[in-house]
Amino acid sequence: MLKKSRLRLSFFVFLLHFAAILTAWVILPPAFRESRSNDYSIRSEPVARNFLDGDGFRENNGDLMTRYPPGHPLFLIAVFKVAEVTGVSEPTVLGLFAITFQAASGALLFLLATELWSPLVALIISMLWLTYPPPFYLSIKGNNEIPFTPVFLLHVWVAFRGFQDAKGWQFFWSGIVLGLGMLIRPFVLLLPTFLAALSLTPFLRVDVRRRVILAVLFIAGVVVAIFPWQVWTYRQTNKFYLVSSVGVHGVMDGMTYGVPRPNRITMDMPGGVLKLQQSAFRNWSDRTIVDFGSFLDWVGSDVSQQPADMASIIFRKSLRTWYATDSHRWESKLLLMQIPYLAICFAGGVICFRKGGDAKRITILIAVIVLFYWAMTIAGLSIMRYIVPVMPLMLLLTAPIIESCLDRCGWLPR
Repeated sequence: MLKKSRLRLSFFVFLLHFAAILTAWVILPPAFRESRSNDYSIRSEPVARNFLDGDGFRENNGDLMTRYPPGHPLFLIAVFKVAEVTGVSEPTVLGLFAITFQAASGALLFLLATELWSPLVALIISMLWLTYPPPFYLSIKGNNEIPFTPVFLLHVWVAFRGFQDAKGWQFFWSGIVLGLGMLIRPFVLLLPTFLAALSLTPFLRVDVRRRVILAVLFIAGVVVAIFPWQVWTYRQTNKFYLVSSVGVHGVMDGMTYGVPRPNRITMDMPGGVLKLQQSAFRNWSDRTIVDFGSFLDWVGSDVSQQPADMASIIFRKSLRTWYATDSHRWESKLLLMQIPYLAICFAGGVICFRKGGDAKRITILIAVIVLFYWAMTIAGLSIMRYIVPVMPLMLLLTAPIIESCLDRCGWLPR
């Protein structure tokens, strides 16, 4: 059970984040506050509008919405409905929702940090997350990170408590929360497999039989969360889609990032790399590549002729994950911004791992999640936006550095 003092402190952290983010929103120019991303205006908003107009869960072209899960449109349906009932403008309601969810992320990060460290250290970690600009920018744009990040952090908190206590209900609820996250962002579709595998190792300090039971309960929770959506999509289409029917689209979008397109700054690319990307784009555009089978056929024909260029693409994508944008704008500035955050997170992670005990355990859990995110971002569209939700977990690893600084200053509670 949580101590009431921790809950009171987490509520204080929530209010602190809310006040700071609200202040930032207020001083922004109105035009910037009301700007929206393509994902918002092209994908989720039309589905939410059509649903409220009685046209069902459909895109603007009339197609059933199966390419992406329902979480973000449902979030926007709630926003638009509240605006309609209260008479408050939609941008204002969306802003208040975004601020509330961001503040909840800060409070959940604080709660997770207090599992291992003092409230003062946890507060500083939470404040570090508040200083990190990308989540604030993405919330203004109306992206799905708004509802996803607090759900994801709640999952990690419940999961870590489950790994500590080895209680079945914690694993089950952890699975449910992660399943709800999958319904917002299909990016985490394979994460349950990685975490279930981790549950079967000595990382979970119980006997093998108990590990299997807890892993099954975790997967059962995921299934319970996504089951209604799976049933609905199957009844509507007579096809089985695991959360999303987007398929190979994300992989091809990421594979062809260097091909000149409207609304993207043209990049300087080595000739062989650009040639391979152009081949992928041509085959994708003329629908020669329509699924993972045809993608593998292309790999066998074209990529096999340019293995070094393919290796270069993968290497570039692995780096771009940490600073790139879909439009290729602001990338050098984002790289400079990321370097100090990543450096302190990596250094803190090494210290946590060497300390052993629960600090080592949470480092391993975070490493599994971050490596999964990194691999998925390399496989798909390799842009910084997709890695943002794991940054608060990485900031957790700065705790020993923060403790050392507080100790030197004589501010560390004894």
